[in-house]
Amino acid sequence: MLIAAAAKQWKVPEAECTTGDSIVTHAASKRQAKYADLALPAAMLPVPDPTTLKLKSHAEYKLLGTRVSGVDNRKIVTGQPLFGIDVAVPNMVYAAYEKCPAVGGKVKRANLDAIKRMPGVKDAFVLEGNGNVAEVMPGVAIIATSTWAAFRAKAALQVDWDETAASKDSWTGAVLEAQKLAKQAGTQSITKNGDVDAALKGAAKRIEAFYSYPFLPHASLEPQNCTAWFKGDTIEMWVPTQTPERALQSVAHVLGIAEDKITMHQTRAGGGFGRRLVNDYASEAAAIAQKVGMPVKLTWTREDDMRHDFLPSWWVPCFHRRFGRQRQARRLARSLHHLQQ
Repeated sequence: MLIAAAAKQWKVPEAECTTGDSIVTHAASKRQAKYADLALPAAMLPVPDPTTLKLKSHAEYKLLGTRVSGVDNRKIVTGQPLFGIDVAVPNMVYAAYEKCPAVGGKVKRANLDAIKRMPGVKDAFVLEGNGNVAEVMPGVAIIATSTWAAFRAKAALQVDWDETAASKDSWTGAVLEAQKLAKQAGTQSITKNGDVDAALKGAAKRIEAFYSYPFLPHASLEPQNCTAWFKGDTIEMWVPTQTPERALQSVAHVLGIAEDKITMHQTRAGGGFGRRLVNDYASEAAAIAQKVGMPVKLTWTREDDMRHDFLPSWWVPCFHRRFGRQRQARRLARSLHHLQQ
């Protein structure tokens, strides 16, 4: 169909056209057209009868059966700086962010003055956030001269949380509820083959078992991180995200700026597995950078990564498409269990 579209445009026989390297070529007239440019007119043509098509022979294969290496394999195995955690910007400061372990908790008070006096700490402040669990939840940001200094200060941080409206999810409670429901008759019958109840009553031996599986963190090797540089009415970001278009939308929403004011560099991610479909860490970095006004690298601790993961991950993008942001936040909040229980 690509050949047919090119031949139609050039008014030449289809048999005189060849393909290669994503280009249709007419050697006699030295004309060429990229597949991308031919895609639309080709899509408008009738689909040919499959029985009339001749497949390539093995002798004509160019890519099948060959080994094509990744363009940056050597850089990866030699430890070159390709990942978000490797980003360095001149005059950059480092940030850590502490959120309530229970989704929905807010900061009552924190020992900010004591934290600001710690070695390497430049500032510490409360972020109100926007209440969206996939963007910026309330917490305390620490700005320091190194990640180590930020982490040390975070370990010394004492926050009094208001958990009045926080999630009360409990994995122990969920299992007990599931065991209770499992003993009850189902509310919906999808199909019925034979009389199961009668068969069980007449059975010489009955075996009962209760199966469960826990929510599990993704535990990617590289913890969540993002570097952001707010420049007045624009922001430049380096993000190891699996969904840069969603990151763009989230950051624009958090900062209240147009998407064309955001420059986003998508770095390699040290493991994603679906965790980086949600861009809370990028939204947090953007909010912190907007307040600081200089390049900031936000890095989560391993404990942050375990505590604030989205568990499990497979349905997160589905909710993102199906529900609005606020409804998504509420559904996610109810699904996360309080890891400190």
